[in-house]
Amino acid sequence: MPSTLHIIRQVGRRRRRLAGSATAVAIGAVLLQTACDTTPPLVQHGTMRQVMRDGHTEARVELSPLARPGTFAVGAATGLDGEVTIDDGDIWITRYADERISTTGPDIASTDAATLLTIARPISWSGTWRLGASKGREFEAAIRDAARSDGLRAGDPFLFTIDGHADGMAVHIVAGRCPHAHPEAEAARLTLPAGAPVRIVGIFAEDRAGELTHHGSAIHAHAIFDRDGQATTAHIDAPAIESGARLRIGRLVPGPAPTPSR
Repeated sequence: MPSTLHIIRQVGRRRRRLAGSATAVAIGAVLLQTACDTTPPLVQHGTMRQVMRDGHTEARVELSPLARPGTFAVGAATGLDGEVTIDDGDIWITRYADERISTTGPDIASTDAATLLTIARPISWSGTWRLGASKGREFEAAIRDAARSDGLRAGDPFLFTIDGHADGMAVHIVAGRCPHAHPEAEAARLTLPAGAPVRIVGIFAEDRAGELTHHGSAIHAHAIFDRDGQATTAHIDAPAIESGARLRIGRLVPGPAPTPSR
């Protein structure tokens, strides 16, 4: 029996396919644009230090143009007014205001923008890795080990996605100020219980703290999960997954061919 989260994601993809069919008359122009597309696989708008510590939270990038297959991203909305996650072109924005959590997506307003956004468009993908149960540093190490086994060099940033079940995963939804830099800041703090289906979209980048990741961590990852029948996204503070989660790695720098699934 598919989970509610799986159904929500499938609906998002179906809506995107229908939207693509409606614009079939523009196929020639789209193909020409794709052929000439020189967008780098990894693009950063704002840095952790600028946004989270120094409070420069102005709009830096519009979100609606990023609603295309092959695009993934993690970040925060303008003014730190919520978490932003892009999952293969599906855009999710979750906000917390007046003690209420609300989400828009995969269709968003044309005016929605982000102040912090790491955008990844993988060159290629690895096979599927099965992870053991892990939390905190063990979780980070498991992803690093899989990447090294897949031929990625130390220091190469990469995208990763995980489909599995949480095991007491701590997450938050920002509401104006970063709770990492300002522990007293208002934010929705949640714990995903054991067995809760979760999809994770994240960036792994060693030695990029203050730019791509928070200090003390090599990952910036968001969870997508079901909350009362609504896909919800949140920043992961303390990762924790049950055994059997499926990991995929998206290369952002050229390298050897991906290894088979494990």
